[in-house]
Amino acid sequence: MTIANQAMIREINRRTVLETVIFHPSISRAALTDQTNLTGGTITAIVQQLLDEQLLEEVGTVGGGKGRRRLLLQLKADSACCIAVTVGKEQFRLMLCDLGGTPLQRAHCPAVYDSFSAFLDTLVSFVDPYLNTDYPLGVGAVVLAVEGTITEEELSIGGLSCSRQALRTKLQDAWGTPVWMEHVSRLSALGENAYAMKCQNMAYLHAENTMGLGLIVEGKLFCGRYGRACNISQMRLWPDGPFSETASVPALLARYGFSSFASFQTAFREETPQAMETAHDFLQFYTLLLENIFLLYDTERLVIHCPFTSMGDLLFLQLKNRLGPFKSRLYRSFLQEDAPLCGGAVLGICQFLNIQTFAPSKGYGVL
Repeated sequence: MTIANQAMIREINRRTVLETVIFHPSISRAALTDQTNLTGGTITAIVQQLLDEQLLEEVGTVGGGKGRRRLLLQLKADSACCIAVTVGKEQFRLMLCDLGGTPLQRAHCPAVYDSFSAFLDTLVSFVDPYLNTDYPLGVGAVVLAVEGTITEEELSIGGLSCSRQALRTKLQDAWGTPVWMEHVSRLSALGENAYAMKCQNMAYLHAENTMGLGLIVEGKLFCGRYGRACNISQMRLWPDGPFSETASVPALLARYGFSSFASFQTAFREETPQAMETAHDFLQFYTLLLENIFLLYDTERLVIHCPFTSMGDLLFLQLKNRLGPFKSRLYRSFLQEDAPLCGGAVLGICQFLNIQTFAPSKGYGVL
């Protein structure tokens, strides 16, 4: 066996042990051997390495065979932290969590897009105070949930466009820690699934200031070969233009002269003709969109986060009832605006630990 193959096998075994401990907290070495099918010697060596790296800790004992007691293992949550930031149209929102995915600190500030330098300075200054932590291994990663357009090469938000790699490099230099960025819809799918839905196959429709679809397939985020899969904003209802220009929330509001969603809500309560037409168009367009998502992906659950469905039960129930056989699989987002932050925590922890799947040690109730 080549040295490269040996290193790859060691890394796979290490990942397997870490993920098993995360999904089976307070597990013994003997139980790890049974769960992973690795030899006792391999388990002993990997566990000792992870203990030395302060990624695992021993948390007690349990009775074993012939009167022996076995030490129990769990992820050492207070060894490091990760920071997730939603880069939104109006606000930057931040969540700092420990290695177990438990949120510990939160903050927000107004977003600034006057120029690239102003945007960069505001973002760097906003995150800076949360980088000075007492965690032994420091900040494992900072993850940006971008509420705009993000491709392999470019990022556009708030009227600004820049190189994705150039921005990442500048932020890593400023913060001294790895930086990852992904569209808000994909991170929302990760967060909603890990903290709330816990599905093997789930779709998450983010329809707020921007459109996006996150897709969980066999428990993992699906991005496609070139990272462009599920770009729902570019789907077409008809040849005249993409969905984002026709049926996104800003497009629906602008069509009937509403300057904000709050002004629509007021008009909707008063049942003005413009508000009723807006609601009619929302139901028509989104019924079609959701039916197509179900038909394309046949997902267990489809989670929607949209102001029209979050403001009350009426429009959500009307939308749900229009879906016929699919209606039982449509859910409103439980995490709502916190979904991308929780998803950022999942991505950051996975990158820091070099694992592929993650489950938080506590549920959403800790937020």
